[in-house]
Amino acid sequence: LAQVIFASAFHEALGWQGSPHIAHAMLGAVEVRLSYREESDSDGSTSTRSTPRRPSRPFLRDWYVGCGTAELAASARPQVLFEKECWPEEWGISRQQLSELLERVRNEPGWNPDNTVYDLVREFVVPATEGKGLGYAVLVNSGGPLEVNVMVSHAWGENAEEFLETVIRSTCDRDAMFICALSMYQAQDRAGPSIEDQIGTAVSESPFRRVLEHIRQRGCERPLAWRWHRMLRYLPAALWVLAACAYYTPLFLWQC
Repeated sequence: LAQVIFASAFHEALGWQGSPHIAHAMLGAVEVRLSYREESDSDGSTSTRSTPRRPSRPFLRDWYVGCGTAELAASARPQVLFEKECWPEEWGISRQQLSELLERVRNEPGWNPDNTVYDLVREFVVPATEGKGLGYAVLVNSGGPLEVNVMVSHAWGENAEEFLETVIRSTCDRDAMFICALSMYQAQDRAGPSIEDQIGTAVSESPFRRVLEHIRQRGCERPLAWRWHRMLRYLPAALWVLAACAYYTPLFLWQC
């Protein structure tokens, strides 16, 4: 059950409308990497070796045979901007650029206000980026990629305009958002890394994990700014104490 949920989660998160073969393949990679089997040495003793075991489930078995162990160890690939590697931490898009995108799609002939994020990617993002090998966020910031400081999680089946409006309303001008629909290269045309190439074969390599780790690391470098929101919990109590002091101090000092 956990594996089905894992596969379905990746299928939905990346917006694949077909069968989630890539998510299943990732499960296969995890199974192969974490599987060990006992082998008998020449002297008859039994030892545990890190020999990959063939996956037991049929769809994983087929994928394992087709790919081979060497390909399972392949690392995630970055997007390449002017012959320079650009990793997920720099796949950010600004609030202003989201506003421009929203205005542009609304003025696009044939655009339907009821379109979902699936439609946005298929009808606008892919045509705008295909052949360039760059995600939409990197393409519009080709002069200087934006370092991500906000991770945006969303559903691909939600209304595209409402989604963009919500993100614009909920962020500020200094924010650079990672939005998988816009940050990852979605064209699947071999001009750039495929979706599975950008994800990699290990959870630690995925853009989502890398971006969250990057945000956490940046926050830990500035602990006061990172933890200021926790102090807000004590603000009402602090104001109440100040108000009580201001009210009762004259009573005690001047008995009035």
